[in-house]
Amino acid sequence: MIRRDLLMHSIEILAAAIARVMSLKEQRWWVEAQQELDRTGEMFLGPDYLVWKDLSENDLLRLMRPEGSVDHRRCTAVAELLRTEGELLGEQGHGDRERLRYLQALTLYAEAIAAEPELDAFYGRAVNRIVDHLGSLSLVPQHLERLFRYYEATGRYARAEDMLFARLESDPAADPEDGFLFFDRLMNMPEEELRAGGLSPEEVREALDELRVRYGSEAPKQ
Repeated sequence: MIRRDLLMHSIEILAAAIARVMSLKEQRWWVEAQQELDRTGEMFLGPDYLVWKDLSENDLLRLMRPEGSVDHRRCTAVAELLRTEGELLGEQGHGDRERLRYLQALTLYAEAIAAEPELDAFYGRAVNRIVDHLGSLSLVPQHLERLFRYYEATGRYARAEDMLFARLESDPAADPEDGFLFFDRLMNMPEEELRAGGLSPEEVREALDELRVRYGSEAPKQ
């Protein structure tokens, strides 16, 4: 359950910090802009932020689960900072580090929003910007899996289907069970809700049949 007062407080702090960073970026004061980001990161995570932000995506995500579930407030705050740092790095021509920061941010956004879909109203645009910027070809199966869950949780079923099939195609050893379960859930969904997510019942049946053909499943037909 989202504590909206805490969330809004975090958003206000971040908005002010990022506005200062953008002002410094416009003046091309790169060092000062990075220092502002790091100070804000230490405010949310403490002095270990400078070490944590260079961890792998999976290790960083584990730190966002101190009690087993995602700390969505801290998770989205760090995602915002990493996304902004990626933008700074891109402006300076550091493409590899830019991509690293964007992927870290994407991982944190997707996990937090999949757990609390209400957060999509605040951070959905940032996720879409990252995906559009990186392009699906730069995403490995673990990113596609997270986006699949993110898009389903936020009711964008056509996009979830795209991510599902992209993941299965990028990883021949992937287990298709999630796909069968996904389409079974959609088949039992009210048509109005399904169509609002970009799919029709006919399209869902066709996709489920495609999975059966690909994997020889004996999953029951609806």
